[in-house]
Order: sequence, then C-alpha cells, then structure tokens
Amino acid sequence: MADARLERIAEAAIAQAVSAQTSAAVTVNLADVEPQTVEWLWSGWVPQARLSLVIGHAGQGKSWLTLALAAAVSRGWPLPGDDMNRAPRSVLLIGAEDGLADTVRPRLDALDADVRRIVALEGVTTERGERGFLLSDVGPLEELLAGGDFGLVVIDPLTAFSGGADSYKDAEVRGLLAPLAQLAERYGCAIVGVMHLRKGQADTALQRASGSIAWGAAARSVFAVGTDPQAQDGIAERHVLPVKHNLCPAPDGVTFSLEAGRFTWGGPSTLSATQLMAATGQGGEDGGALAEAEQVLQSVLADAPVSATEARRQCREAGISDRTTDRAKVALGVKAAKTGLRNGWVWRLPDPPQDAEVRQGEPKDAIQNSWRSSGDLGALRAEEPSPKPSTDGIPAQPELLGLAAVPEWEP
Repeated sequence: MADARLERIAEAAIAQAVSAQTSAAVTVNLADVEPQTVEWLWSGWVPQARLSLVIGHAGQGKSWLTLALAAAVSRGWPLPGDDMNRAPRSVLLIGAEDGLADTVRPRLDALDADVRRIVALEGVTTERGERGFLLSDVGPLEELLAGGDFGLVVIDPLTAFSGGADSYKDAEVRGLLAPLAQLAERYGCAIVGVMHLRKGQADTALQRASGSIAWGAAARSVFAVGTDPQAQDGIAERHVLPVKHNLCPAPDGVTFSLEAGRFTWGGPSTLSATQLMAATGQGGEDGGALAEAEQVLQSVLADAPVSATEARRQCREAGISDRTTDRAKVALGVKAAKTGLRNGWVWRLPDPPQDAEVRQGEPKDAIQNSWRSSGDLGALRAEEPSPKPSTDGIPAQPELLGLAAVPEWEP
C-alpha cells in the first residue's frame, strides 16, 4: 500500500516536471513599448479605450448621467471641463432596468440626443433561440463594436449581466471584466458600467461597490453619484464625485439637477465622495435603507415564490446587504418553506390583509403577518412574545420570524 502511494507521488512529480519543461516565461522589454497619451471621452472622468464605473444608490441619477454622456457623444458636444467639440460617434446601451419606449427614449429626447447614433442591445441569438445578453457574450459584443464607430458603451447595471458568476469572488469577476477591458482597448471605445452600492459593509465608497473589490479594481476610473442631504428642501442637485482615477489627478466634482424630467449640468461640487457617503448615512443601515430593502424584496417576490438563494442574489445586485435583506424579510412577514429534502428554501410574500370585518375570526398568526406586511411592527411586538434566547445563532422560536417551524434552520 505504501509503495503504491509513493509510486503515485513520483508519477505526479514527473508529470509536473514535464509540464514545467513545456512552458516558458513571456516577457517584453520596456524599450520596445511605445508610450501612449491617454485620450478622454470626458476629460479627467471617462477615458477612451478603458473601463469606468459609476457607483451610487438607487434613485440618485446614475442612469440619467450615463444618458447625458450618450447624448453628448452622439452630438460631439463637450462635457463639463472640456472646451472643444468632438466628432459625433455611436453609442451602445445595454440596460436591464429601464424601458426603451417609456423611459430611455423620452430621456434621450429631453437631452436632445441624436438617437440615430444610439443602439440598444436587447439580447443575443444562439442555437437554442434568443436570450438575454451576458458579459460572457464576448463574441456578439465584439461583432457589434467591430461593425460601427462606437465611442461609448453603457452597461446599466453591470451586475445584472453577470450570469451565473459569483459577484463576490475576485477570480470570477476578473474573468468577466478582463475581456470587456480588452474590447474597449481594441476598438477605442469607453465602456461605462453602472453599479449599486452596498450599505454598512465597508469604509469607503469604492469598497461598497457591489460584491467583490475586483469590480472597482478593474476600472481605470470610478466616480460616485449622490445627493447632499444637507441641502435645503426642494433642491434637486446631484453631485458627481471622483472615487478612483488611475490615469490622471482626480478632477473637481461637478453637479447636475433633475427637474421636471430634464437633466441640467450645474456648477462645481464642494463635496468629496467620502463626505457625500458619510453625510447621507449611506454607510449605515438606517430606516431609509430598510425601507429600500423592503421595496426591493417585495418586488422580487411579487409575481411568484422565489428560492432564498435567488432572492438574496437579486437583493445584493440592488445594493442591499444580506443583513438588511433579513431585516426586510422579517418586516414584510415573508414566509419560508422547504420544497423537499433535496431542494432549498423558497420565500413567498404573506397573503394580503383582508377587511377588519372579515378578519375577526382569522387566526392570530395571519393577523400578525398582515401587520408585518403593512409595517405596523409596534402592533406585532405588542401581540407576540420575544424569542427565547438562541444557541449558536439559531433562534429557539423561528416561527416568530415569519418562518415555518421546521427541524432545519433556513440559512
């Protein structure tokens, strides 16, 4: 037995030595590298032939900003800080959240974009038929870029097109972004990805970009979009602030406003990205974060029950941390059930509350669920006792958290 084991070890060592002999280092002498000047789509902000990220929370104007960039590229207009027009170029939009007819086109019209130069990618065709675009669809994307003079590609949001890749694993994220960066360099176009921010999981704006730090590491330029909560009521000013700039000194922040469905560039910003994140409380899990998480989770579960894994994934992509998702799950009274010994957990929304007259004879737990759904947690706490102390992080009364009383604890 020992001899056989030693023989296998020896064979593995020989195979490794043979493999090492058939490979060789590839080097380049820096004297043979021609220095290049960085070209900019937006000076100091968006470099041509590189990947950039726009980060921020939902509703802050990130999509409006990218469409303003698209409009400027389609017309050749200068952007804030630039002093000359450029030749108009085409724009490719890859979006998952806004409708083309009711949102994207009206916004582009309001921005006076040349929509003849703007193309939206709706999907790809395969041997099995048509399906949605994924970041791994490098071939179809390259075919598009090779066939047109594209100056800008917008992917909004970036994580919606990651497919089965784990957005929290550096190797998988880099595997998705490296081909994108290569395409940007090969065809001289700026690729701008939009990303949501997580809450309460990091100290800096860059670290709160969804999932792995590799998302921000792969980009040459990262900038944040947000509102200043210290501004007076009625002020719709948004701030665009530098977070990471590898190719030049960080530019001064700029502002824009959204009023009556119109985008207008403003003056310089007096904030930094760090101040903006701290001032808005976006690093913590306040009531606003919980309300946003409830809205996202309710949307995820609106049509049908969804596996717990999928629900958490979609919440992460919307910038919601797992901890806040769990709080929203309790607040909404989400029901969890196992669909079989080999299957995972499934989440579903509770049944909608009925009129008071009909509900008089309704079981107590159903009334509690409607309180959860309506957000009246005070009434819920008054009716139900506090959970017993837990051991090893497993509550002794899982049914009080909106879960079925089952032998296993749902992760």
